[in-house]
Amino acid sequence: MEIDVWVAQGKNYPREVEKHFTLLSPVYAEEGIELSLKQGIREVVSVDDRLGTTNNVQVARACNEIGEEGFLIWGGLEGVRVLDESAQEVTGLPRGVGHAFLWLEHIEAFPRGLWPMLRADRQESEEFDG
Repeated sequence: MEIDVWVAQGKNYPREVEKHFTLLSPVYAEEGIELSLKQGIREVVSVDDRLGTTNNVQVARACNEIGEEGFLIWGGLEGVRVLDESAQEVTGLPRGVGHAFLWLEHIEAFPRGLWPMLRADRQESEEFDG
């Protein structure tokens, strides 16, 4: 499945971004996801401040525009936010660092329970029963 991730300029991320990806696995969607990053365990949430709604963070194994395979994490209209209490405060947003999306190379950053889904090939259905 081909998708375009478009993120509006806003408080979370300073510029508009549009990138094209091919999804290779089913999509996992949840309110937030904890990742094991260089800074330690961090929760990633979706940001859609303009609409005042909560969107799910979405995760899938994907191929980017230059053919590299990795793991795409994307969210709402204003991207995703890696929560971090030591980050600078931005009015109206949870304390953390804003990104248009995250691109990770290693499955080990994700909870082990997601590994089978992220390793699975995408079928007609995006649902994962594992």
